[in-house]
Amino acid sequence: MCMLLDQLYLLIDKGFLDDGDVETLRQLSQHEHNEIRANVAKALVNADPSKAENILLAMLNDKDYLVRTDVCDSLCFNSNPQVLEMLKKVAVKDKVGLVRHYAILTIGDIVLNINADKQELLQFLKQRLLVEKGKHTKIAFYRTMYALGDEKYLQCLINQLKSVRYQNRCATVNTLRGIVNDKNKADIVAALEDLSKTEKVVAVVSSIERALNEIR
Repeated sequence: MCMLLDQLYLLIDKGFLDDGDVETLRQLSQHEHNEIRANVAKALVNADPSKAENILLAMLNDKDYLVRTDVCDSLCFNSNPQVLEMLKKVAVKDKVGLVRHYAILTIGDIVLNINADKQELLQFLKQRLLVEKGKHTKIAFYRTMYALGDEKYLQCLINQLKSVRYQNRCATVNTLRGIVNDKNKADIVAALEDLSKTEKVVAVVSSIERALNEIR
């Protein structure tokens, strides 16, 4: 198993994968060990989306939630409307918040990839947000809805910097770092600077420093 993992780590780091690499990953996608399957999903983000699609979709119902999470994440470059619909079902039905989180993020990416109807998706997300209980998952909702053009969700996202759980504060900092642009830069920097005055958790402090250094 260690040799297989080493092989997968090389494929994850390799960059673009050729047909032989993809076939290797196809064979390993049904491996008995969850860690192997999860790394297969991670590696497939480097493959041509049209060639990785069938393998990833077959893994979308994997029994291990971390595998399903990595599958959702690795579909981010896809441009197939049918994949978008399948991910919407994951966002509705999967019982694990982390899986829903990455499904929502990738849904937003695909809509932007294919220039689909943003208003239709925003309506879907607003309906799902009404019943979403996971606070970490809501970060993905806010990020995606803001990326699709509903600007009020930037403030919803910034408000998550006040979350009681440090993991959510850290995730919010990293999310804000990823969406900064000329229009929102001042608001995001101000929010991160305010948090830096009171934050005590090392992981969050490091994320704030990294974000501010990158933004500035």
